[in-house]
Amino acid sequence: MFTTAILERQKEFLLRDITSMEKYISKAPEGLLKCYKIKGHIKWYIEQTDDSGNKTRKYLPKKEKQLAQELALKSYYLHALPEKKNELKNINRYLKNAKPTKSDLFIQESSNYYELLKPSLNLPNMESSGIETEKNINHPENLIVKTRRGEYVRSKSEAFIADTLFELNIPYKYEYPFHVDDITLFPDFTIIHPRTKETYIWEHFGLMDNPSYVRNSLGKIPLFLSKDYMPGNNLIITYESKTMPLSFSHVRNIISMYFEK
Repeated sequence: MFTTAILERQKEFLLRDITSMEKYISKAPEGLLKCYKIKGHIKWYIEQTDDSGNKTRKYLPKKEKQLAQELALKSYYLHALPEKKNELKNINRYLKNAKPTKSDLFIQESSNYYELLKPSLNLPNMESSGIETEKNINHPENLIVKTRRGEYVRSKSEAFIADTLFELNIPYKYEYPFHVDDITLFPDFTIIHPRTKETYIWEHFGLMDNPSYVRNSLGKIPLFLSKDYMPGNNLIITYESKTMPLSFSHVRNIISMYFEK
């Protein structure tokens, strides 16, 4: 069932988040950051607790901004970690009790029933949407994650986006060529709005802690702009790094905002 597939994907993200957060917390500087607004200015303090349970606070000047940032992230993770563990617990409980079903096999494009069910269930039809079937043939060895639609993409985050679009019956094509003069790009997703039939592009930048990747990837944006694809309008851009992965709720909110209105 679609719900089970989405939750299995979310479980993978949660496990990765939890491991990353626990690793960061274990190596983070001692103490906790406390921020107070005093006379209109935010002041930073580091709070530490000794073996007897006594707490002391020390003012952090602006020159200690790096330490303040590290402690702020530690504080965020300390609050987010139990929330993610609780979410994981709830997902595991659901998956444990979910009854297996074969219904989603009927609505995969490879199914013998797909064409018959497509009109009744409003299943995606990229051919009728005007998006051709040409795909990016560069580095096929990196297509390693299988989606619910049966295709392969280059990362779990891309599969997460693809699965959610597929679940909601929103037509999309993965890595369909985008031409700007003599340059050919392959944006991650070319999407047809199910109601307006307008074309959207969704680019996900997944290695934002890699400087060379950032330089190469962000260079695409001016090319999209030159063809009237504008962020916040018909160009969707998401980012992630090792410490800040793409979340299920963020993907779902974006799709709801752009395609369910």
